[in-house]
Amino acid sequence: MLLGYIRSIIISGIMLVILVLVSACTSSQMLDTEKIHTQGSEEEHHHGEEEQDHNLRVPNAGAVIRILSPGEGDRISTQNVIVEVEVDNFDLTESENHWHVYVDGKSWGMIKGGDTSYVLQGVDPGGHEISVYLATGTHEELEDGSSVTVEMYE
Repeated sequence: MLLGYIRSIIISGIMLVILVLVSACTSSQMLDTEKIHTQGSEEEHHHGEEEQDHNLRVPNAGAVIRILSPGEGDRISTQNVIVEVEVDNFDLTESENHWHVYVDGKSWGMIKGGDTSYVLQGVDPGGHEISVYLATGTHEELEDGSSVTVEMYE
């Protein structure tokens, strides 16, 4: 009798812990799901609200990111939108450094592992601004990025 009671308390405790963990993983603090490239593989990445405030950027200190492709004013198919960047004075393979890509100001992806290209998926046809920013391993974005305006068609 006592053993059954203790067993039910332990099972209830385990269920409570699982419920809390599942609730935390799906809470409103994890607003955005992004694709990240990590040395050739893709995984999901969740940003909390505190990571979404990209107005708090830090100085570049000589680091530079430039969009090589697509070019300013390019007309491109929504099927294969490859964003390619060039980076100077910032090691993308060090300390989890990475870069972020935005479409019309909305976070679209986080690219890690030294990759300098990213395939945009799910972009609607029409005119769009694509922006990129370097970021440290602690998700501090550098204030000077690069952007281009493109016209996408189906």
